[in-house]
Amino acid sequence: MYEGTETWRIAYENVLRSHGIYLYRSVAWVKTLRYWQDEPGRQSMRLNFELHDARRLNVERIVILADEVWPKDEPLPKSPIQEWIHEQHVHGIWTKLVSQSALESEPQLLVDMGIYGTRAVGVQELDDQCKTVRFTLTFDIDAVAAAEQRWHRLSVYATSYRDLLDHFSLDE
Repeated sequence: MYEGTETWRIAYENVLRSHGIYLYRSVAWVKTLRYWQDEPGRQSMRLNFELHDARRLNVERIVILADEVWPKDEPLPKSPIQEWIHEQHVHGIWTKLVSQSALESEPQLLVDMGIYGTRAVGVQELDDQCKTVRFTLTFDIDAVAAAEQRWHRLSVYATSYRDLLDHFSLDE
């Protein structure tokens, strides 16, 4: 457990680079436009791109977006989050989006987590400014299985970013 520090990213990088990890499933709970926009966040994204582009790791991401970040009347999230998502799409990262309000009936799905193959699960707790309050990394098979169930349930609500782009292009 890492509290109030970004040093958890060292463990995150070590797990992603470790032998036998080929799939990284991430749920990003984006509450503000500042999510992962600082240097540690950009560095973590560069690592995702490096490993994904080299085909050493398949990265899949579900992005939960607060209504302030993705207003209901807008086809795509606001900047700079839309660019953050689009850059992942350009790198071939499979990305799905869901509005936070769509999960009102299932608040247990609101989480910021990463599933590292079948080896570990990490949960990131953020403050109102999107700074890390606590990051917990667990190497427990039952915790990984529970995270996978949560991932699959979230997938039911989420829409592919690619599909949103296709729809957006047709409407213009």
